[in-house]
Amino acid sequence: GRLYKAEIQVRGNEVVTYIDGQQLHRHECKSWQPKPLYYSVVKDAEDHYICKLVNATDKDRQVRILLPQGADCKEAVIEYMDGYLPDERNSYEDPQKVIPRMKNMAVSDGEIIYRSKAYSLGVIRFL
Repeated sequence: GRLYKAEIQVRGNEVVTYIDGQQLHRHECKSWQPKPLYYSVVKDAEDHYICKLVNATDKDRQVRILLPQGADCKEAVIEYMDGYLPDERNSYEDPQKVIPRMKNMAVSDGEIIYRSKAYSLGVIRFL
């Protein structure tokens, strides 16, 4: 077998690879920018709509959620986690630092306006 000399150079967002002094690849890694909001909606076994929202940015977002026409929902139960910085964690010293909370919102004409705080997670069950 033969030994090869492999070299990887990283300068800022650029990565360059070499084998035996010959450039093999050059790649510019783009900075990741989160989307304003990540979400999904499903219907559970009891025919309730469940909306999951993640705000991965440093800005609060107002979110208008419209249910399909004919959906008979009067209340939304919201489990959420907000008000924490992305690197905050629970510890033995502070096991309740990052915990989910719950609140209710009235649904009016099949819609709610939900404030998704910066760096937050919300699970909304429409009843």
